[in-house]
Amino acid sequence: MRWTVTAFALSGLLALNAVALAQSESDDATRSAARTLGKEGLSAYDAGDYPAAAQKLARAYAAVRVPTLGLWLARALAKTGKLVEASERYGEVTRLEISKLSNVEVQTEAQAKAKRERAELLPRIPTVRIQIEGADPDAVQITIDGTPVPSELLVVPRSVNPGQRTIEGKRGEEVVRKSVSVEEGQKEQVVLTFHGRQGAATLAKKKSPTATETPGPKEASAGWPTLTWVGFIAGGAGVLAGSVTGVLSLSATSRAREYCVNDNCAPPANDDIDSAKTMGTVSTVSFGVGIVGIGVGLAALLTSSPDSDARTDTAPNQTSLAPIVSPDYVGLGGTF
Repeated sequence: MRWTVTAFALSGLLALNAVALAQSESDDATRSAARTLGKEGLSAYDAGDYPAAAQKLARAYAAVRVPTLGLWLARALAKTGKLVEASERYGEVTRLEISKLSNVEVQTEAQAKAKRERAELLPRIPTVRIQIEGADPDAVQITIDGTPVPSELLVVPRSVNPGQRTIEGKRGEEVVRKSVSVEEGQKEQVVLTFHGRQGAATLAKKKSPTATETPGPKEASAGWPTLTWVGFIAGGAGVLAGSVTGVLSLSATSRAREYCVNDNCAPPANDDIDSAKTMGTVSTVSFGVGIVGIGVGLAALLTSSPDSDARTDTAPNQTSLAPIVSPDYVGLGGTF
């Protein structure tokens, strides 16, 4: 749908109220500059030059944050394909304080339009879910088009703009890179597989121990102290995963409530509701995994002998335990 800048919209957009800024010559200059940029931005938008419109409206909105400017900025961003940024601007507009503005009715109408248009925009935003194989996700630096992605957030899909996206994972010197083309509303999954030079070197060392590393008969059965530490680490990781997914579940619930009235929710809330339920389940199971890991660590600690630390370093059968958290499974895995 093409928006046409009418005289009414222009007057509402440029009614930069004096109450929003203190009365001074410098503030007058700021309002004047923002007014000029706003007019140029609206003219560019009406002419179909959306990149120029977004640039000018962004500068005007940065100087004077009023809903009318933010609304047109969000529209211009959406027209340039920057759906994620447009969604954020729409949401920001709905939260702006307007009680001190004289043209409250105009600004209130702009906020209502921003909320409605954001709800229409959300289903169009594509997502990418990143899965790491062959490496610990916490040891991998992930970026999408050069923007870092925290490993703690890999459990949920990442909103991206339509087009060609480059996903890169780096662990030490090993870099895995994939390009994917996503369209509006598409849900894509990308798997980054690490073959691991570091893992190969460790395996070669285990297969070819030196004379001083060869364990004696008594040392071969040791390993409880290692299980103690691994159990505590696995427990801590489970609790951390439970905490992160719990926060994500609460965040999704909060977003969904924006579209719900008396337990009746509009369609834009469905994705957030599903995400809240999934993250809630993962959080509960993760805390369970954490408790099990801590229990294993305590059991190993209570049953280990004082000199087991020295024997563990050279034991051929290493004990390992780690939590496994993915969109489809949460549990413990390891070797004994």
